[in-house]
Amino acid sequence: MNVDRLLHLVEILRAVEADEEKSARFHMDMWFTDCGTASCAAGFACEDPEFQAAGLSRCDSWICPEFDGKLRFKALAEFFEIESDCIFDPNCYNMKAKNIKPRHVIDRIIELIGDQDD
Repeated sequence: MNVDRLLHLVEILRAVEADEEKSARFHMDMWFTDCGTASCAAGFACEDPEFQAAGLSRCDSWICPEFDGKLRFKALAEFFEIESDCIFDPNCYNMKAKNIKPRHVIDRIIELIGDQDD
């Protein structure tokens, strides 16, 4: 697990949460909006310059995350060095995707990191 990258994602999501426009378009059921701007946690990660420098990008043909030749959840799992996609998959939350907020994802990340301390 790449804790540094996950903690940086928490910072990104806190900024999304604090930005009314970004928070309003946050939707865990879409990587990016129709106009190409980030929509979910993974989409915002792909727009981050630090993550881009580390190789995470948006695959234009599929409009989804890409890393080291992998796409979607596999790309995210490899980039963040996690085994589960339950940070990014809206089906892993006990609510409809449209109701998932940045705070829910932040809490999931913190919980995941904390489980590694045991």
